[in-house]
Amino acid sequence: INRVVTLLQMRENKGEAILLLIDHLNSDAGADDSYALNLLGTTLARYPDDVIKQDKTLADAKAKYNQLVKKLGANHPGERRWGARWIGINEWDARDKERRIQNNKIEDLEIALTRVRVRIGNFQKLVDSGNASAKVRSLLAADRGEEQVLLTAIQTERAKIPPEEWLTPEQIVPVLPDVTAVNARTRDGNSSGAGAATQPATGA
Repeated sequence: INRVVTLLQMRENKGEAILLLIDHLNSDAGADDSYALNLLGTTLARYPDDVIKQDKTLADAKAKYNQLVKKLGANHPGERRWGARWIGINEWDARDKERRIQNNKIEDLEIALTRVRVRIGNFQKLVDSGNASAKVRSLLAADRGEEQVLLTAIQTERAKIPPEEWLTPEQIVPVLPDVTAVNARTRDGNSSGAGAATQPATGA
């Protein structure tokens, strides 16, 4: 886990961090490690959805994350996961509704943007060929202006999407051994420390 923390703090090799977390969560010792699960979710959240869909390693990691969240859901009746937090179902529904509304607006704007860019491409071909009339040049200028308006509108609507609440940089911290678990193993005659439970150093 501390290797993962180092990678994420330095913003290096998220792929390695994901593989380490998956291996840990697949082990008996890490199967119920909520901190590791939050680290995995936070790491995956740094990738756009379309990138995850196109990368098998990321898609498999996302599937594993969703599987573990579903398993943990049995311990959180009446709640759903929003980022790294469990929140009431009514609050989740309200946030999800707002997210879907904004995504629909963005989709409509992106369709309009595609149409404008097609027109710009066609007009530009006429200009490049030297056969563009004054009207064509005027329409091209208008479409370039509309392109910028649409890009600004898309950014504005994206900013309105309720963000999922993942771990902040301050919450991504090294873990310390669970002293209680270590002491228990020592009393049982096992001083090797194998399989030691861990917890964030700050108690996050």
